[in-house]
Amino acid sequence: LSPVCLGSLRRAASINAEYMGEGISAAMKAKNHLVIMDCAYQGFASGDFDKDKAGLDQMIADGHNVILCQSFAKNFGLYGQRIGCCSIMCSSKEEQDRVISQLKIVARAMYSSSPIQGARIINEVLSDPDLTAQWKAEVKEMADRIIKMRELLRSR
Repeated sequence: LSPVCLGSLRRAASINAEYMGEGISAAMKAKNHLVIMDCAYQGFASGDFDKDKAGLDQMIADGHNVILCQSFAKNFGLYGQRIGCCSIMCSSKEEQDRVISQLKIVARAMYSSSPIQGARIINEVLSDPDLTAQWKAEVKEMADRIIKMRELLRSR
């Protein structure tokens, strides 16, 4: 197991895409490495959700089966709610069945009754196009402030 995690806040999405283009994806494919992408801050790097997942898009376009770990705690402001998901791309139905079996074992061992209110809030927002647009605009506003603060720190 040789994971690589590229979070959007750690590296701006445009740089993520550049690194993918420089051969990381090809090298990982050649060595048959497992790709694990961490997406805990999507939207905060640039304010653009699609731009912030450029590295993930590149890995998928290059034919990797990716494990995507997403957290919505930060970009929804729901800290301590265990809001997120783990998505695993599988090559076949048989592989999918094996993966689900193992995930169920891990999930049962980690928690028996996780909080539900955060998941309901996120479902409500993402199920309504107007609320989704409002949320994305608010995340963009926060991202713009983070970018501005970084620029101010660099200039001093």
